[in-house]
Amino acid sequence: MNGRVRTVVGVMPAGFRFPETADYYVPLSTNDTSDSRGAHYLAAFARLAPGTTLRQAQVELTRLAQDIAHQYRRRTAT
Repeated sequence: MNGRVRTVVGVMPAGFRFPETADYYVPLSTNDTSDSRGAHYLAAFARLAPGTTLRQAQVELTRLAQDIAHQYRRRTAT
């Protein structure tokens, strides 16, 4: 694609258009090396695994956020 080798990790069904019309999606990369956790300009979307409740997902995301916050505190304290 545009002269770069890419690995296809999934193919969406015909007619898939979320969150907007796009022909392809690529991973986001940034040049931010500040380790700042204060940039809140991205949104995420996900699909729950079959049988997973919204409450279960919220609990897991809260746990992950706490783990990240703990790791960040440790890294900046040294």
